[in-house]
Amino acid sequence: MPIVLAVQQTFFNNLVDGDAPPKQRRAARLTIVAMAVVAAACIPFARHSLPVVPVLLPMVGSIAAVAQLLTGGMLYNRYRQSGLPSVAILAIVYLTALLTSLAFLISLPDVTPQTGILRPITRLASWYYLIGSLVFVVQIVALVRADDAERRNRHASSHQALRRVLLGTLLAIVGCAVLGPVASAPFASIFATKTFTLVRLYVIVPAIALALVVAYAYVNSVFQRRLTMIRLWLGVVVLATFFQLVLSTEYSTPHFSVGWIVVLAFWVVASALFLTTMVVNVYDTLSMLSLHNEALYEQSVSDELTGLLNRRGFNLRLEEQFRRSARIEESLAVLLIDMDDFKRYNDTFGHQSGDRAIASVARVIASMLRRAGDAGARIGGDEFAVILPKTDMAGAVSVAERIRSNVERLAIVQGDGARFPQITVTVGVTSVNLSGVHVLEASMSTETTVLIGRADAALYAAKDAGRNCVRTHQGPLAVHGGGESSLAG
Repeated sequence: MPIVLAVQQTFFNNLVDGDAPPKQRRAARLTIVAMAVVAAACIPFARHSLPVVPVLLPMVGSIAAVAQLLTGGMLYNRYRQSGLPSVAILAIVYLTALLTSLAFLISLPDVTPQTGILRPITRLASWYYLIGSLVFVVQIVALVRADDAERRNRHASSHQALRRVLLGTLLAIVGCAVLGPVASAPFASIFATKTFTLVRLYVIVPAIALALVVAYAYVNSVFQRRLTMIRLWLGVVVLATFFQLVLSTEYSTPHFSVGWIVVLAFWVVASALFLTTMVVNVYDTLSMLSLHNEALYEQSVSDELTGLLNRRGFNLRLEEQFRRSARIEESLAVLLIDMDDFKRYNDTFGHQSGDRAIASVARVIASMLRRAGDAGARIGGDEFAVILPKTDMAGAVSVAERIRSNVERLAIVQGDGARFPQITVTVGVTSVNLSGVHVLEASMSTETTVLIGRADAALYAAKDAGRNCVRTHQGPLAVHGGGESSLAG
């Protein structure tokens, strides 16, 4: 749950507060150019007839309605968390568009039967559409004003804008729901006159189209200083609505024509574009958080001084390789490495020099790890460990000896009173053959502990032998009933 909340918080902060990144701006511009090209290209062929598909309009309407519902629901949920009036207004924009889409669909002759009580409503389809477009423009302008008020910490003004939008939207919805059916018959006869047709074509539609262009300019910071993600993509939605309005003037193009299909396409774009943007940005946010979590995990299992694994990382990697080696029935070797008389070096040259010496030894160890599964770790102040999958005892001893000799060749001068004149290491080696052995998950920690214990015993044997040498320890595997294993030392 905390991860989900973090994703939501990061995403909506980027959407509402963050400046639109260049990648998003390019995507928005390309979308606008594509819409303009499609709109211009279809004009000469707008009345060209296409095959009739009766389910097309209900299907497209359903897609648009679902997209509007999901977008409005997501934004309302965010408003409940943030309390930002601008987010509430944006939710109202999409929920109002949902109701407008449903009213428009119901009023279409293709959807509503031409008989009965709903017959007069079918004459008002284009007017419902125009009213919805006008309400959309007013809501978008109110949204931008509320957003500006929030950025200036004028919270009273933003809440006042929310109340006005809510009241105006409710009045528009009630007016269309109540007056539409009641007055549809007289309105329909008036609207059918040539005078009103001309007024609609050459006054109302151009006025709403101009209002959409002005709203686009307002949203996209022509009059504002910042272009946020919300404004960027709302601007694209406004232009999609503009192209839809221009192409559907008078609802003039016949059904199942090229122009009519393009109008439906713009309807879906205007309805689903913001939702698509939110989904894409949620994915980007998840990817960013995933990378961040991976970086945090790497930090949690890495030693800052040497870049090798730390003790926790060593334990996790050993269990992982033990499990894998048991599955593929291969050998697994572990080396424990101790820097000889390192306290004397620290006492003589200081801790900063000691850190440099540790880093030098770590580089030698890292240079011996040449396969993907090999891993080195710093498990203590001057103690290291190496994991070597697919390595028998002879191979592990060879690696251990190369590490020991290469450290000695560094010729780092030792401290006063040390056994050797230069920094040296002592190595304990163990290897286990897991062929034919089934290891229970519950006993994994015990098995790896026993394996480390063997390497530790070998390390102590090397210390007893005078240090600066390699010693081994290899015990048999005892297999219990049922094929479960336990390492025996």
